[in-house]
This record gives sequence, C-alpha cells and structure tokens, in this order.
Amino acid sequence: MKATRFANRAWAFVLAVLMTLTLIAPQALAANTVDPVKPAGNKIVVSQTDYTLVDGVTESDIFLNTKEGNAQIAGFMTTIAPGAKATFKASYNGYYTEGSTPASRKENAANLAWSMERTTQQAANYVKATGGNVIMATNGDFYNMQTAQPLGYLIMEGNLIQKNNGVANEPYFAVLKDGTFAIRDAGVDCSDVEEAVSGPFYLVRNGQPQYNGSNDLIPVNSIGIKADGTVVTFMADGRQRPYSVGMTIDELAEFMAAQGVVNAIYLDGGGSTTMASKREGTTELKIRNRPSDGVERTVSSALLLVSTAESDGVFDHASLSPNNTIYTPNSQIQFSAIGVDKNGGEAPLPENVTWTVADTKSGTIDANNGLFTPAKNYKGDVTARLLVDGVVKGTTTAKIADITDLYFGSSSVSLDFGATSDLGLVAKCDGMDIVYKAGDFDWTIQSKTEGVSDKDIGHMDGNTFVSGTGSGTMNAAVTVTYANDHAKTAEVGVEIGKMPVTLMDFEPINGQRQTCAHYHWGCSEAYVQSGYNAWDPNVPNDGPGYTGNVPSITAFTSGTYTDNPQTAELSAPYHFTGNYDTAVPASDIFRANGYTYYLWPNKSLMDYNCGNLKMTTAAEGGQVRFGEYAMELDYDYASFNQASNSNFYIRYSGDRIKIEGYPTEIGVWIYAPENTPGYAVYADIVCWSPNKEGVYDYRTKNYRLSHKNADGKVSDVIDWSGWMYCSADVSNLWQYQSEEHPLSIIPGQGVF
Repeated sequence: MKATRFANRAWAFVLAVLMTLTLIAPQALAANTVDPVKPAGNKIVVSQTDYTLVDGVTESDIFLNTKEGNAQIAGFMTTIAPGAKATFKASYNGYYTEGSTPASRKENAANLAWSMERTTQQAANYVKATGGNVIMATNGDFYNMQTAQPLGYLIMEGNLIQKNNGVANEPYFAVLKDGTFAIRDAGVDCSDVEEAVSGPFYLVRNGQPQYNGSNDLIPVNSIGIKADGTVVTFMADGRQRPYSVGMTIDELAEFMAAQGVVNAIYLDGGGSTTMASKREGTTELKIRNRPSDGVERTVSSALLLVSTAESDGVFDHASLSPNNTIYTPNSQIQFSAIGVDKNGGEAPLPENVTWTVADTKSGTIDANNGLFTPAKNYKGDVTARLLVDGVVKGTTTAKIADITDLYFGSSSVSLDFGATSDLGLVAKCDGMDIVYKAGDFDWTIQSKTEGVSDKDIGHMDGNTFVSGTGSGTMNAAVTVTYANDHAKTAEVGVEIGKMPVTLMDFEPINGQRQTCAHYHWGCSEAYVQSGYNAWDPNVPNDGPGYTGNVPSITAFTSGTYTDNPQTAELSAPYHFTGNYDTAVPASDIFRANGYTYYLWPNKSLMDYNCGNLKMTTAAEGGQVRFGEYAMELDYDYASFNQASNSNFYIRYSGDRIKIEGYPTEIGVWIYAPENTPGYAVYADIVCWSPNKEGVYDYRTKNYRLSHKNADGKVSDVIDWSGWMYCSADVSNLWQYQSEEHPLSIIPGQGVF
C-alpha cells in the first residue's frame, strides 16, 4: 500500500510538471535565439540584451569593457540567420522616390545625381516608394565629402550605378539574385548581383583578422558573413567617454572574427555611424546608437534590412519590457506589453490578459496593469509573464540589486543659472547601468564662493540638481552617498553662471594685423601633386622650401607637451614634414615668422598653393559681423583627385590657447555666400587622453558644427546664405579637463 501511494503521488507530480510545461511553451514563439557575444582582445562582455525584429532577425545591444572597467564600449549587433524573413536593400538618396516604380527607377538610375541624406530618411523614402517594411538601417560606404559620390560599388534592384568612383577598388557586400549574400573583391563579376554596397577594406578575410595598425578609438561599423550564411552587422559608438570610448579598426576586426564571421568589411565609421531598428510589434524605426556628432549625419549610401514577411495584425504573442534592466532594492518595476503578430508586426493585445511573476518570493505584481512591487529588501531576478486565457504569451526578466560603483562622469560641471542637471552621475551594478530612484542617495551641497550660502547655490529635486540664480559665477562641491552603503560616495565640482569666453576674434594683436600662411610654401610642387608621398623617393620634398624672415629656429619635433619633449635646430629653407611633433613642423616655423594661422589642404588636393586664407575688413569688401576684422577662406576643389575625402584645414600657429573651466559648447559665426555647396564645418579641440596602449598626449577631438535651419530643424551642412551661428556640444570633454593638462588649442592643430 505504501508503494502504491508513493507511485500515485509520483504520477501526480509528473502530471503537474507536464501541465506547467504545456502552459509555458508558447513563450518560445516570442523570441529568436542567438549565440552569446564572444569577447576579443582584452575586452569582457558586460551585458547583452536581445530584441527580436522578425523571425530570424535579432538585434543585440552590447556593452563591452576592459577588466579594469575604464573603457566601456556600447555596441549594436544585428544577426540575420539563414532563412530569416528579411533581405538587404542598398539605398542612395534620390533613387527611391514617392510614386516611382521599378521601371522608372531603372530608367533614372543612369542619371542618378550625387547627394546626401540621413540613413533614417533614406529608409523612409524606401517605404514611401515601395510600401516595404524596413526593420533595420545602417550607413554604407565611404564617400567623397565634396561630391557625395560613394567610393565603391553601388547596385540597387539589379541596376549598376557604379563599380567605383574612378579611383577606389573596394570589396563589396552583395545580395545575389538567388537571394543569398556574399562579400566579394573589387572586380569580381557582378552580373548576378541584385543589391550591393562597398566598404573600404576587409576586416576579416577567410576567417583571419586583417590588421590596420591604427590606435585611434573611433565609432566603427561593419558587416560580415559566417560560414553557414548568417549575416552579422556590428557598430560601436565612440568619442563619448564614459558611455562609449569606441574601438580601433584592429579591435573591430578581432571582435568580428571572434563572432565567427568568415569575411567582413568595414563600413563608414566616425560621425556617420548610424544604426536604427524597428523591434517586433512596433511601427517606428528608431536610432539605437548615439551618433558622435550629436545628431544623425547625412551620408552617401545606406543598407536597409527589409522584412519579407506579411503581417496580418492577428495577435500571436507579446513583447514585454523592461528587458535585462537592473533596479535598486525596493524599487517598483512597471512592466508593459505590446502585441505582436506571427511575423513580427503590430497586433492589438487581447482584453483578457493577466500578469504573473515566476517566483512569488520576489514580490507581487498587479495582475491587471503589470506594476511589480518587490518583497522588502529582495535582491535577485524578477521574471514577469503575460498570460492570455491562462497561457503564457510573453516573458521578460529584470533584476534588483545593489549599486556596486558610484561616480560622476567628470570632476566638474558647468551650468547656467536656474539650470537642471543630473551632474553626470553614474551608478552601476557589476558594470551595468542601474535604474535608481529618489531616496537612494543622500546629497550635500557646499558653497565654495565667499558670500554665497549653500542654499543659494542650488537644491536637489530628487536626484536632479537645480542651480540657483545670481549675478556672478558661483562654485560648489556636491557630494552623493548611496543610502544603502555609505562607503559608496562621490563628489563633483559645480560651476554656475560662467559667461561665454571668446577664444579667437581675428582682431589685431598688439596693434599688428594677424596674418595667414599656406602649408604648400614649405613643399615642392611635385610633392604636393604626388599627394604628399613622403615615403616615395621619386618625389622628395626638395623644392625651394620656405625661407621666411627667421634663418634658424629651435623646433619641437616630438612629445611637445609630454615630460620628454624633443627639439632640433632647424635652418632655412624649411621643407615641411608635417604640422607639429614632426622633424620639420610647419606650425613652429610659421609662428617664429609671425603667422597666426595657415591653410593646409589635405593630400587629395593636387594644385600647388590651392585655396587662400586671409584676414579681411568691410572696407576691403569682406564680410564682418563683429569688430573690424574677419577671417576669409577661399576654397578651390578643382584639383581634387577623388582618392579620399577632401578638406581644407585652417590650422593655428599662434601661442597655445588654454581653455579654462568646463565648456558646454563651442561655436563660431560663419558667412556663406549664396549657392555655397552643402559642405560640413568642423571645429577641433585637443584634450589630454590615452591611446590604445594607454600613452597620454594631447589628441584632437573633432566636432561637426550644426545650426537651426530655415525650417527650424537641426542641420550640419551649409544650407543658408549670409551669417549663421554654428555650434557643437563639447560637454563630453569635461572628463579630460585638468589643471595640469587643460583643454587647449595648440599650434599645428586644425581649428576649423
């Protein structure tokens, strides 16, 4: 009898398990499964959060870091499995237009005008023209910044736009006419190609990383293919410490190889790097990364991932959020759900839905609205489920944990009177961002300005600092302490009400008009026309050189601002080898000869002494907004060789300018005559920062300037005539500011 009773109980137990499995099984329909991201080099994977776009296509938002936790990288990967209900479309502005047809697009392809447009707008144009469903979009090939022409292959709907720009020979990613994907060398027959976009070089070839050797940490972008046909796109944000420092090209190559791609090519990086996606059950294509320019840049070609599935709008499962998010102890979590049809499209949620939690020990959840209240002091996973008629149709997991790291993103912040700010507070749990709430921290504000009380400095509204009002600059120290662990504390300096500072005004210095030189003065004509091929013994820089008024100088040849600067005695005539920290530095020589600025055309411009830079006055017919003088740049791109992007740099050769405090913005007034092309303007600042090997020196940060155009929209190209104030947010430089090595404009640096 005992044996019989035991058997009955065992059978009842098995039935209960089977019933539970039957109820939960439908949740498997709600998500794709992708492999865990594999780290490469000295990086570790901090977190990976996956989102289904459609069946077989998964977006993974990834955070990498070093073991020391001092170089976070935010990355965005899209995995397209074999048989996925999606394919790629190449895109270029002006090709997909509203009302166009495949026949009209084929007819117009031969006369496609070169122009630029944002990646997301190119996606919107595709949707208007075709009615297709773009679920992911990213920028494509390198391009000529003067003409907007991509450098390599561009094929759309089987229409060959070009194989190259007449100079470049780039590999390309292709969608073949049989629907498969390939990465091919330049010159490989493309008659079987339906869609193609190039990239400048291979990152991975036959499974082996292809090393570039650059130590620059930048925003990067790429696409690769695994042996089984899986396509992987990956991009990483950069130039935004502590959020994301970026990657070197070599690090990207190693990372892509670690994911198992056999071949991969680089796509345009830097400020062009853009990734947008439409997650299942949603209707909007949203930018997921943070473009380093602060706004989405207009680009040349783009790659659009288009769903081939037909949405029927009938509810199949639910997509829940938050997903893989960490909260501080005793935080309520508001879970939410959206309906998804069987092909990832939007679908209304049924009315008879209820919420449950997998482990009731974690807390309780409102069955109707999904608001979770944790058990007191509970720490651990919180798994929420959405049920329809008792069947699980969606699941997600969040976590409750303590803060392990608490700090500010920079040692000080600068605010206007009456401004609000989180002061750059960073709270993490084992390397992952954590959602904190009011009451998690104790705050103290201590005035550092004589005659100004702590109260007048400002106050905290929850975890938001509200600066006070006044008539002069105020300084304070603000301290935060984690309420659950007083050992975790951090302090930040706050500067309030600092007025704008003019760094350059182009007015005479000590009564002397500022003058401008030209880099080509110290070059031979053959050297310039070769594209500065200093490594080619057939084109040495042996022309007359630059003599000037100073027969000899002591010049810094390397490590100018380090503890071990190197100098050399140089004599005229001078044959330039570079701008600064080089054997014959143009900036040192021009400064010794009384020049404050000089024009440096990059090596894509072949005409000797092309372009001109000068100070001008209204009396001389120049355009002047303030004071008596303005700087005038006359550019000339007639000798552009099509080999790379082309730029005129206005370089500084005066005394070093140290930037005090914590600037929030850099800006300049620019006059553009009518019909000026849509060029971009950049401003540069140097900051004391490390390279990949951890060696510190002054390194240049480039900022693309933007403005509000006539339509009230933010624009980062010249689309006006007359005067316009253009600016860029530089608050991400605060982390580099120090008394010993302040932010600066140094001789030889490109100012604009």
